[in-house]
Amino acid sequence: MSYDIKFLFNPSTSMEVRKYYFMGVSTQIILDRSLFGSNDSLHPLIAIFEDFFQVKDKEGNPGFRPYLFNSRTILCARINRLISQESDSTKLKKLFESFYNFFNDISSESIASHQESNNSTLLQDMKKGLNRKNGSR
Repeated sequence: MSYDIKFLFNPSTSMEVRKYYFMGVSTQIILDRSLFGSNDSLHPLIAIFEDFFQVKDKEGNPGFRPYLFNSRTILCARINRLISQESDSTKLKKLFESFYNFFNDISSESIASHQESNNSTLLQDMKKGLNRKNGSR
């Protein structure tokens, strides 16, 4: 699948729209088993959110509790709740940059081969819908 995360840096789109787009992109990426085959392989990606939001468990230990990694949907729910509660646009931009940089560090070959195997995505369709609302195609 193709993930257009450069859209997050488009200044002509409101931060609120970019925030919800980011929630969709991050959810789709976390749920994509072709990118992260096992739940344990999600740790480096989830660490971005844990560090950014300074997540601590009930005992004060840094990070999400280990049982949350048994369910990708629960992880998505926790992360999306944190993102939706963030209202500081400067902080959100930093989160977008961290997320973008994470995927720039992944080898371009693996991303290219993954993109070739899928022609259309839900996110591309969502973006087309947003563009139609804004009057462009």
